Amino acid sequence: MACKKPSGCRIAGFCGAYESLKAGVEIMIERLQPGCLHGRTIKSLRVSDFILTETSYDARARLPRHAHENSYFCFVLEGSYTERYGKREVLCQPSTLTFRASGRSHEDLVHDARARIFVLEIPAAWIERLRADSLTLGSASEFFGGALPRLCARLNHEFHKTDSAANLAIEGLVLEVLAEALRQPSHGTGNPPAWLRQAREMIVEHFSETLKLTQIAGCILRAVCAKPNSIERQPFNLESRKTEIGIGV
Repeated sequence: MACKKPSGCRIAGFCGAYESLKAGVEIMIERLQPGCLHGRTIKSLRVSDFILTETSYDARARLPRHAHENSYFCFVLEGSYTERYGKREVLCQPSTLTFRASGRSHEDLVHDARARIFVLEIPAAWIERLRADSLTLGSASEFFGGALPRLCARLNHEFHKTDSAANLAIEGLVLEVLAEALRQPSHGTGNPPAWLRQAREMIVEHFSETLKLTQIAGCILRAVCAKPNSIERQPFNLESRKTEIGIGV
């Protein structure tokens, strides 16, 4: 059954949904239908059920908590904003790529300049097709560099072309984006924790020296002691972190 827009709602495609915040407390959030976004739409295109949209937002605009019917990738083209979902806050700047699954609620605050984003919506049928092959994109991911943001930049470039081969190129790039996202070991876990950043900085600073594992462990422990919650109270296993830091046995 199609959702009906409530009286007085200015957002096309609004669909109400309840979300539990705490035990016994629920709030009504908006759920945007396929192809519907906040902000001003610059261009929108549908290719093989995928929906591609470029939209802009005024400086200091605040987007209330909402969710999207379709899962989607969001690539920042211009400006910056902070997105909050769950207990996380993510700084989204040019070339940042985020993924949010269908129904994943979030809210956004645009910083002091206009922001422009490029959104690729993945229809539910494709998500089910991936699941049938035991493939999943997770619930929320961030990508700060690497192959995925570069693919989305190429996708946006094709999005603005008007020749007869543009749709074919777009479809191919969309499939590349999906494949590359599925190959990510953790599907993008956001900004690395402080202990990992400091360990990497130590390795880079002393790259010409022979570092011992105990020296790196000491750096990590100092970072953890300085900020006990930096690893979210999870047990630290040095052996399991070696590959994350970028060192061997």
